[in-house]
Amino acid sequence: MVGSHFFFYAAIICVAINIVLGMIIVSRLQQRNVSINWILIRLYLPKYVHQYKKMILEETGRVDGLFKGWIVTINAAWILALIGLIVKFA
Repeated sequence: MVGSHFFFYAAIICVAINIVLGMIIVSRLQQRNVSINWILIRLYLPKYVHQYKKMILEETGRVDGLFKGWIVTINAAWILALIGLIVKFA
């Protein structure tokens, strides 16, 4: 039981980091005069993140750590949550 709690807490930490990275990405898009739909931000966030990737790739020629961090944390969150469920019910 204790092992499953570890994975769930790790997943929650990944989600929190992902939210912060998403906020920074949206802030940087606003600085570049991209209109943000605040009512549906949770639905459009993946679109905004990929739009940010495209803009940064055109400007610098490479993808920065914000995009990579966002992708890693969102994937780590669901993988850790899934492992936590498996450990809990195994």
